[in-house]
Amino acid sequence: MRQAELRATEAASEAEGRVRSEAALRAEAERSLARAERRLEALVERLAREAEKRAREQAETRLRGEVERLEREATEAAERARNEAEKRTRAQLEMRLREEEARVRQEAESKARAEAEQRLKALEARLQHEVQQEARAAEAESRREAERRQAELAERFQHEAETQVRAAADRARREARAGD
Repeated sequence: MRQAELRATEAASEAEGRVRSEAALRAEAERSLARAERRLEALVERLAREAEKRAREQAETRLRGEVERLEREATEAAERARNEAEKRTRAQLEMRLREEEARVRQEAESKARAEAEQRLKALEARLQHEVQQEARAAEAESRREAERRQAELAERFQHEAETQVRAAADRARREARAGD
């Protein structure tokens, strides 16, 4: 019986050692697992940041492309609208010119030549008056400019004359002192 107790004690001791060994292995495995999970989490986070960065860059590229496309379309639409507006304006002007031409012809036929000459003379007088006004304004401007230049020259000549007078007076003093 003693042997059986001894074997039972040894078996219990051996089982306890195996339990401790398995507990240590399990603790090490849990630490390894925790490290692996942290590394995996860091890797997942890095991959997520990189994916987010790529997605942002792709979105920005698409957005830039879309903006450029919209700008081109807007420019083209503006150009088309401008061309159409020019065509409409040109057509309206041509129509108004034809209408005005017809009206003027009709007036010329219905009114006396004297009236047309009178208008021409009035226009000529008005233009003559405007030309004279412009000439007077140009003459006044020229006169002001000439007066300004004359004043500048007079000031410069006055300054030069004073400088020369001072220089002559200084020379005369020096000569007078030298003669003493």
